[in-house]
Amino acid sequence: MNCPTKSKMIRMEIPYVGVELSPLTETKTKLRLVATYDPKIAFIPLSLTSWVARKGASYLLDTIIKHAANLSGEAWEKSLKNSKDFYDWLKKLIDHHLATNRSKGY
Repeated sequence: MNCPTKSKMIRMEIPYVGVELSPLTETKTKLRLVATYDPKIAFIPLSLTSWVARKGASYLLDTIIKHAANLSGEAWEKSLKNSKDFYDWLKKLIDHHLATNRSKGY
């Protein structure tokens, strides 16, 4: 990202972000987001910045879910058609994961 070098703003550093998506059922997915961040505002307690991060992540996910409900005709449909082999492979992988979890009683 091309950011200006001089600014009156303090830039938060986020050196690491990890996302884990685990299908639980055909309609539910567990999401785990792990991030290391430094907001560079030492006078604000870590508990408050953590709370803001959790609320922000929750808002972001709610917004994504809301917009994902109305994606027909969008670029993802083109991607599905252009990469059919990949998405067929991914579907088999998810179906296998769900079947394995069902057999374990999850």
